[in-house]
Amino acid sequence: MEELLIENYFNYETSKVKVKVLKDHSEVTFLGNVYGPFIKGKEIELPRALARILASEGITEYPYPQITFDDIRKKHHQEKLAKHELKKLEEDFYLQAKDLIFLAERKIINENPKEIKQLINEICLVRLEKMMKGILYVEDFNKITQLLTYEERYLFSSLREIIRTWLDDVLNNAILRKL
Repeated sequence: MEELLIENYFNYETSKVKVKVLKDHSEVTFLGNVYGPFIKGKEIELPRALARILASEGITEYPYPQITFDDIRKKHHQEKLAKHELKKLEEDFYLQAKDLIFLAERKIINENPKEIKQLINEICLVRLEKMMKGILYVEDFNKITQLLTYEERYLFSSLREIIRTWLDDVLNNAILRKL
């Protein structure tokens, strides 16, 4: 499961994004490929991770994620309102949120990065509580996992296994059979 989490992160970071070049720059090598030279004003496609590095250096713009601060506020509100029910999030919700924070920290968007981080943190905590209840009380885990992001599915699966083993040890004396 951890491999899928890493693969998802890698795929997101290496996916191509269109960026505008802000200043001339020579070629760069990234993950064994050569990109550039970069000519001011041109639009080019780059791996997302390279675009972030170049944007940090003022060479390119960084693309806006599909989710906005308003989307995050809505998701936060929905999760808080639905006390016992998980709401579906985009598979790459947290990765896009990270991109939004990146843009806010560099003042590319007029949003407070601390506020975005706070909302994301609260979403995580509310969803974690709901996942824990799901592990303990829901029999059909597929109903839950289809609502989770990649990161959450990894966490859910790990916690479920730990809790299942612990309950078996405590309630069914499985620990005694291991001795």
